[in-house]
Amino acid sequence: MADNHLVIRHPTCSAPKINQAITAYCFGRATESERKAVEAHLLECDVCWQEVQRLEVAIQALRAERGLLRSISASEIATAFGISAKLASPWAGHLWHALASCALYALLYTVAFVAEIAYQFDRYGSAALKIAPLVFGWIFGTSMAGLAIDCKLTRQGSERGLLFSVLVFLLAAVALFVGLCLFLPASPITQATVQAQTAQVAYLKTTCYWLTLAVVFWLTPFHFVVAMQRELHRAASSRPEVADGRQAECDAERHDFSQTLGAFVTPGGSGHCRPLLTL
Repeated sequence: MADNHLVIRHPTCSAPKINQAITAYCFGRATESERKAVEAHLLECDVCWQEVQRLEVAIQALRAERGLLRSISASEIATAFGISAKLASPWAGHLWHALASCALYALLYTVAFVAEIAYQFDRYGSAALKIAPLVFGWIFGTSMAGLAIDCKLTRQGSERGLLFSVLVFLLAAVALFVGLCLFLPASPITQATVQAQTAQVAYLKTTCYWLTLAVVFWLTPFHFVVAMQRELHRAASSRPEVADGRQAECDAERHDFSQTLGAFVTPGGSGHCRPLLTL
């Protein structure tokens, strides 16, 4: 019995750098070189051609609902449509954010550690300065790993990315505290008129503060952004390509596109007709 099921494919673009410029191109924000590269690429790439069609629908909707344009700038709209293209990049395209935020987070633990022995720095200072880089490196490395785990699981469609990320941060903080208890004295160091806490208890309290702030104001928003990227990416690829029939339609549309462009590579100084699908 013949198999009547359609063969569904989810192709990817062979030129990801050009693919990332499509959003700016459709919103009229691409440079001249980017515009020419995208238009040449559209003549031979079905994936990007369909992406342009998807953005055209969104642009038409924005034109029809002028109230949206009064509250959202074009750059914000372009960003919202374009972040899905970075989902497969390291840390979902937020590498510099991850590096900076993890470094600041690690610095909090490092400074707090040194501050706990500040009143007896002459006694503990030399050893503390040697341990401080290890504290920074441990928190920085585990934090980068926690964000990477969240990105990977969320990219794969799992709803537990945030949970595992929080677990990594929690275990890293616990391991750090246990390790530093071997160095921090179990007696009060801070000079105060009231009963002072021991250095170990004081550092545990500080660790709880930093960890709570990280989960609420850092890990949760980061997970939300990555999850939104995943959903946008799913929406962009939700229209599958059928092996034979759709190919002929794409070829016909591409032919019309090339006719609209006319002579694509225009001589220097000559005018260039923008496709009607752009702003």
